[in-house]
Amino acid sequence: MVNSFGIIFPLSSVNNSIVMKDTKSIMTLFAGIAVGATIGVFVVSKISKEQFKYFKVQLRDTRKRIVKSFKNKFRKEELKRMGKQTVVDPTL
Repeated sequence: MVNSFGIIFPLSSVNNSIVMKDTKSIMTLFAGIAVGATIGVFVVSKISKEQFKYFKVQLRDTRKRIVKSFKNKFRKEELKRMGKQTVVDPTL
């Protein structure tokens, strides 16, 4: 038996169906990658440089905002934790 790649498999092999399924899934994966790359090239070619700069700025601002919110959250938790700990003054 010959699959689409021209590789010969024995018909009596039990693993033949498994190999064929793997080959089909690999071919499907490559086809998906090819279609995705084609769409990606098409979309990128349609986006102008100004729009790309705008997207970059938006991503940077979003990242800064997320980092800032995480820092504030951790700072609040740290302050809560510090407030719960009672400090004993050894001089008293």
